[in-house]
Amino acid sequence: MVLSRVGRLTEAVHHHAECLAFFRASKQRVWEQRVCSRLAETFIAAERYPEAVRHAEEALVVSRDIGHPYGEALSLTVLGKALRGLGNIPRSRDCLRRAFEIFTRLGAPEAGDLKAMLDSFPPDVPTDVPDKPGFRSGADSVVES
Repeated sequence: MVLSRVGRLTEAVHHHAECLAFFRASKQRVWEQRVCSRLAETFIAAERYPEAVRHAEEALVVSRDIGHPYGEALSLTVLGKALRGLGNIPRSRDCLRRAFEIFTRLGAPEAGDLKAMLDSFPPDVPTDVPDKPGFRSGADSVVES
C-alpha cells in the first residue's frame, strides 16, 4: 500500500497482482483476502471504482469462505468506499453499516472510524431501496448474507 500512498499506483497494482497470484497458488487464503482488499484500496486511490468493487467483492467472498469476520469487515469497508465512489450511496452505507456491526462485535478500533464515516452520509438517503430493473449492482449479490 505504500506505493499507492506516494502516487505510484501502476507499480502498486503490479506488485499486488504478483502477490495475489502467489497467495492463490499457495492457497494462503487470509493473505489472498488482504491483497484483494489492498488492490481495491489502490483502485480507489486511482478513482477506478469498478475495479475496486470487483477486488473488494473477491476479498469479501474469501473472507466468508474461510470464516474470517475481521477480514469480512475489512472487505465490507473497502467495498463500501468503492461503492460510494461509484455513487451507489444506499449500498455503500449498507456495507459500511455491516462492517461497523462486525468491528463493534469484535471490539476492533476500526468501529470508531466507521461510525464517523456512517455519520457523514446525508440523513435523507434511504438504506432500503426497492428492487428495480437496473438498480442492483454486482456487489448486491455478494453483500447479502
